[in-house]
Amino acid sequence: MVLSIYGVHDFFSTYYSSLNDAYALALSKITDITLLLDPNKATSISIFAILSALTVGLAFLTAPTMAASMLESGISQIAKYQVQSFAISLQQAPGVARSMWPAGDDLSRTYQIGALQEQVSNITVELGNTLSRGLKIIMTDAATFLAFADNGRYINNPPLDPNEIKNDLAITLQTYLVSESLKQNNWWAIPLAISTKEEYESLRDPPGSCTVHGCSTPSIRVDQIYWSPASGRQYRFQHNGNFEGTAKVLNEIRDSRWANLPLLFDGAYNCTFHAEVDNPQPVHVNFDGTLDLGCVSKLPMKIPCGTPCPQTAADGSCPFKFDADCGTPNGMGGAAPHGGMGWS
Repeated sequence: MVLSIYGVHDFFSTYYSSLNDAYALALSKITDITLLLDPNKATSISIFAILSALTVGLAFLTAPTMAASMLESGISQIAKYQVQSFAISLQQAPGVARSMWPAGDDLSRTYQIGALQEQVSNITVELGNTLSRGLKIIMTDAATFLAFADNGRYINNPPLDPNEIKNDLAITLQTYLVSESLKQNNWWAIPLAISTKEEYESLRDPPGSCTVHGCSTPSIRVDQIYWSPASGRQYRFQHNGNFEGTAKVLNEIRDSRWANLPLLFDGAYNCTFHAEVDNPQPVHVNFDGTLDLGCVSKLPMKIPCGTPCPQTAADGSCPFKFDADCGTPNGMGGAAPHGGMGWS
């Protein structure tokens, strides 16, 4: 047990170091993000939301639907094992998650996104408090400790290098900040059809560029469409009143690595489908203490009036709102073939 105690302490210490490095990395891109996405400085972010998006990044790496696209830096098998161990520990000891990400509005104060650089000291303190809350319950409650460190999960592990995971933590926070900036500045997306990469490529003339992070149409195209390699779903990127800028903005997000695009789009799709899109926080703790990681991206998902619902809920309703005030979606399944090119 003594070895497990030391192992858990070492893990949390490294986690804290990685979080501070990741916040510094994200801040280095804030100015450029703000200039393009939030020129009027309208976007406000709560401290709790920032802490949630940043600290939950480690657990998010193991989410089955996102893990492959989230591993930005190609971390080692040692790091993968320790990250997975942490995620398993949170599931087996749900009281830890409930302590680290408590309900309430103690940290509900908000700041303009461009002013986050001025909050470095506050964030550093609150990051320490967040991890301390989790560590305290582990070390003071025997049942929680045994569940968290079950099967010698933290014994004799090689040290976790904070440099290996800081990029992944940073990109989670950046994705959240980008999605909030887009949401609060009237950007949104239309979920289209699921297709193969080849089917998607055949729709574009002239062809655009594809990378491991997905494909986008050429910058000369007004109706910017993104194809996610994680889900195979296409999304049309939209703006209320600035359609000519959609290609430029999305290409800049991709080329500058401001966000993880599958997480930005697929994450928003999943968040909308599970009716959590109006939840102001990027992560919340379920009633049983487990983490809900489904809403790190807040990019609004809408469908054009009169078009079929891309995916209906269990009760037959459609969780995706129309892009105008034209009634309630009819819940019909299906989607336009290959991205609904007739929706221009």
